[in-house]
Amino acid sequence: MSRPVYMFRPNMKIPDQRKAWEILQRVLKGQKNDYVAKALLQQARSLKSTSPDAGPQSQAPSIREKPEAIPKDMLGFLGNLLDTE
Repeated sequence: MSRPVYMFRPNMKIPDQRKAWEILQRVLKGQKNDYVAKALLQQARSLKSTSPDAGPQSQAPSIREKPEAIPKDMLGFLGNLLDTE
């Protein structure tokens, strides 16, 4: 089984992404995976501890815990579309 891969390709025109790239470049080689994992976990913990009444959460992207299932009637509808071709 191969390891999952994530590629970070920052848009240098976006200040937050440019700053994130600069920070990541200062992390020692061989420690970037640990650094990114710890940063993500820390962000997830702070999002969980923030109550919905604390203000707008537009600064951080939402995290979906589990993918939503496609309703069976939607699958049937899509299957019917494929059958008509």
